[in-house]
Amino acid sequence: MDNTFTPSTTLTSSNSVTNRYRYMISDASAASTSSNYLSIGDTYNASTGYSVTSGQLSSSSTYKDYLRKTIQFVQDSSDAAGTYFRLDSHLHPNNSLDVDASSTNLMKFRNNFGKATTTYGYVTFSYNSTTKLLMARKRYTYSYASSTATTPYLASYTASTTYTNTYLSYSSSTGTYSLSTTGTPFYLYATPLSLDIPTVMNTQGATTSSILPAAPFKSKTSVATVEGTTGSIYTQLSSTYRPQVTYAGTNAETKTAATTKLAEIKAALLANGESLRYSTDVYTAFRDALLATTLVSDSIADGAPGQNLVPYVYFTNESETVGGATVYHPFMVIVSYGNQASPNGLKDVLTPPGATISGTTYVTRFSNIENYVVPIPMKDYGQVSALTDNTFSSSSYKNLYLDS
Repeated sequence: MDNTFTPSTTLTSSNSVTNRYRYMISDASAASTSSNYLSIGDTYNASTGYSVTSGQLSSSSTYKDYLRKTIQFVQDSSDAAGTYFRLDSHLHPNNSLDVDASSTNLMKFRNNFGKATTTYGYVTFSYNSTTKLLMARKRYTYSYASSTATTPYLASYTASTTYTNTYLSYSSSTGTYSLSTTGTPFYLYATPLSLDIPTVMNTQGATTSSILPAAPFKSKTSVATVEGTTGSIYTQLSSTYRPQVTYAGTNAETKTAATTKLAEIKAALLANGESLRYSTDVYTAFRDALLATTLVSDSIADGAPGQNLVPYVYFTNESETVGGATVYHPFMVIVSYGNQASPNGLKDVLTPPGATISGTTYVTRFSNIENYVVPIPMKDYGQVSALTDNTFSSSSYKNLYLDS
């Protein structure tokens, strides 16, 4: 996100809109370092959404600068003519461009596809290639069924024409966007980022016209139930290991506890004439990197930007008695929510798995946080000379070797 990005080609304006293409929206007819582009704000607010700001692109601009200004135009499925479009943020794809009636019709990006604290909606626009105006056509109010409904979290959108025939307008003095009776001419530039689905991932040549509506998102757990001293991880651990998970993510106290435990594990193994498979420095570096990862994109149905993706990594050293001797089995335990930090792109997948609900076919378009606990053996148990030297029990274990 922080790396400098330099486009390989010069930005050129587009005179028409293609469904599901990504554009950068500017008030300038020619791209330059002084051109202003509509951009999603930096500050996440679960209740009110992101602000809509303007920003420029200099020679030192980063990937984040471009991603914040990359907007996807998605055709309104109820529009037979195919000329009305919803405007979604690429960086935060749960969010669409909406109008805030309580703030003199200022524009905001708001959650329209996930578990929102407060539900709002989005505005659809048509684009006039001659006047370069973006005219508001409809506003859809977003809502979804409760967790106790027959079909939990099934989304619905109610259309209104309250803002019909108003235009997207830009104020250069405040750097804000709003709906007004007079609009600002906007020029659309195809994003220079390569974000399309590769041909190799679309072997059947399916087209965007075959994109089906999203199945309801899921919500199986939450950060609150996993993290903290009342969370599922801390409360299930013995007091021996709790100091390593007192706080989630990067933390000086838990790092000290983990470093201490690693030293104890190494000493216990050496006393038994055994060793770790890797240096303690490797485990420490790996732990630190995992704990530093956070969710950059608002693309998880029940996740929140900024949350930890790996809240805990801790080390255990349980033992068993073999022939009267104590044998240690140390593990590095990784607690993960199972999501990547970036936009997942599921809304663009052409033919994902799906299901029929009340006669309508829905498909998977959302990702939700899970709770994975992955233990990795740390002791050097030696190596086999061939895979078949391992002893696998089909009745007790499931593994890739047996699957093959």
